[in-house]
Amino acid sequence: MFQTTSDSEIIIQLIAHSRASTLVDCIAESLAQVDGAFSIVMMTRNRIFAARDPHGFPAAFDGADRGDGTVLRYVCVCLRDLRVRPAACQVRARRGAGELVMVSEDGVTSRRFSKETVPTASCIFEHVYFARPDSRIYGRWVQKSREEMGRQLARESHVAADLVVPVPDSA
Repeated sequence: MFQTTSDSEIIIQLIAHSRASTLVDCIAESLAQVDGAFSIVMMTRNRIFAARDPHGFPAAFDGADRGDGTVLRYVCVCLRDLRVRPAACQVRARRGAGELVMVSEDGVTSRRFSKETVPTASCIFEHVYFARPDSRIYGRWVQKSREEMGRQLARESHVAADLVVPVPDSA
């Protein structure tokens, strides 16, 4: 029985009703049942779990060990905002699609939760809404994509407008 309107509750319900014996196995089993685009971060008292769906959303998801802690990031500019220079951190391998990453005081480990290989896919909402304008995703600057989408919308809509205002940045 659902208690909220959050789509994240679907995963929580799957975890709660899993018959696996460990929390890691419960999470992996539950994520394997979800079909669609997602990235998720969950925390317990002593661990952080992060995962990407088997299709590879979002475009980038990896971690960096700063020496004093671990950073999981969604877009590349996050490390810059934390003032983590590439020379000052050891960037771990880019996390794969269908992978569950676990961070604990013992370090960073990961495992695949997706049993099958599915084709990777990109999501237009990465460029339209989710990513910061100063991010580079799928080899293209997000702000450039947004500007070009605005130009294309102006060409196709035939609306006489003096000003186009973007939706505030959500990322």
